[in-house]
Amino acid sequence: MKHASSGRPVLPAAVVRGTLAAMTILAAVAGGCVSTQTVSRRTLTPAPSTETALDRMLKPDHGLLLRKWVVSDDPERIGTILRRYQDGTFLEPALEQRFRRDGLRVLRVRVDRIEDLLGELGPGPSDVAAWHSQILQWRELYHRSVVGPGTTLAVSGRVRSIPSGRLRIMGRCWTILMEDGPYLSLQLIPQLIRPQPPSLYQLLGDPDLKGEVFHGLAIEVELHPGYAYVLTGEAPAISWGGTSESQPGHLASAAHGPAAGPDTATPDTLGEFLFCSRTVPPLRTLLVFLPRIPDRLLQPYRIEGAASEGQPVAAAR
Repeated sequence: MKHASSGRPVLPAAVVRGTLAAMTILAAVAGGCVSTQTVSRRTLTPAPSTETALDRMLKPDHGLLLRKWVVSDDPERIGTILRRYQDGTFLEPALEQRFRRDGLRVLRVRVDRIEDLLGELGPGPSDVAAWHSQILQWRELYHRSVVGPGTTLAVSGRVRSIPSGRLRIMGRCWTILMEDGPYLSLQLIPQLIRPQPPSLYQLLGDPDLKGEVFHGLAIEVELHPGYAYVLTGEAPAISWGGTSESQPGHLASAAHGPAAGPDTATPDTLGEFLFCSRTVPPLRTLLVFLPRIPDRLLQPYRIEGAASEGQPVAAAR
């Protein structure tokens, strides 16, 4: 190995050339790795919608519309009119008989005949509509106050004293999708609630039913689009065929059979107290339950051209 004048060792030219070649190769390889590296970018998929099937079902465009009619009372005339507009039966016979015994009548009417029905019943003091949509917790839909010392009513076949308070009809409802189409499930139950001092449960909106609940008159029905459902009161003795099976306010009735002794005036039933006002002139209250189900829920079940707006829907499944 030769040394330069400076005294430093001088590398052979071949070694220098080899070292430079190796460094060039390494630089090229390193540069190639950088230039061909693929940076993977993760595509962010849209977050799944937080709207669940339940959310879609609970939109405020469908649910319960409740109308309250107050008309002049005439038992035979009102019964005859309602029977003429009735569209079939939908309650089980045992439940219908139990309702009749307690002075309650329920019937189904085609929704396109509702205004005609109201017109035949005649002008009354009020026709009030309230939109309830979905009712997931018990809510008061109608009430009548029991004032003074209370009153005496026939409830579930027994005559009993009802203390002062608020006799009301509580309800819940929600839309249900089934294979043959959507409907509104409605639950109703009468309840007596007495005045009580404010409590924590009342402030927190306790959803449970308080007070006395009349479980024997609880009802759960399917409300189908295209129909309206009418709830009112009537004496058990009154037949809606246009004749009375016995005189109103007497013991003999279709629900109890003929009396063994002389006719004796009996107290009003729970349904009569709720819906029949003994004023001058007398008044009758009718609750009309109207299910509102939008076309977006009906469309998959509708047979094209088979049903028009406001008519019962023909199922396609």
